[in-house]
Amino acid sequence: MGWSIDSKQETTLVINALDMAIRNRHPAPGGIVHADHGTQSTSWPFGEKIRSAG
Repeated sequence: MGWSIDSKQETTLVINALDMAIRNRHPAPGGIVHADHGTQSTSWPFGEKIRSAG
């Protein structure tokens, strides 16, 4: 689990939360990412971050 706080909802917000989750949890490849808060969670950079983490 990861979280991030910012004054605006942009892609960097969800990427920062994902970074935190990856650093803290060291997830195994093939996991499921649940993110349902806006288009930031469906952005290309967010998807690329997920794919690069395995």
